Amino acid sequence: MYTPEGSLVNISNRLESNRPDTPYRLELVAAHFNKGSLPEQLRAELALLDERVSDLERRMHDLASLYPQDVQAMRDELEQHKQILGNAHERATPHNCKVQLSHVPHILYTHSASTSP
Repeated sequence: MYTPEGSLVNISNRLESNRPDTPYRLELVAAHFNKGSLPEQLRAELALLDERVSDLERRMHDLASLYPQDVQAMRDELEQHKQILGNAHERATPHNCKVQLSHVPHILYTHSASTSP
């Protein structure tokens, strides 16, 4: 924290109250991270995680560049199959061979009491 003049102020219970005409200025400063202060095991784990993240980022980039091509190839193949099936369906059921259900004889199966043993 700094005074309006720019002098550094220690924060304590003896600090005078802020006044509208002379406000304190508070600045947040990030502490420098020193890897040397970490235990060896933690440094090794962080290095391994950093390696894994870098590897995943490379893989994601590779997959992202291949994905649209693969999807388009699958779509093209699906469209070809749909056309083949559509053509086969057209040949199997030509329009002039449709059967009218009203011309099909109805066969009724009945159970007669006289035929039972």
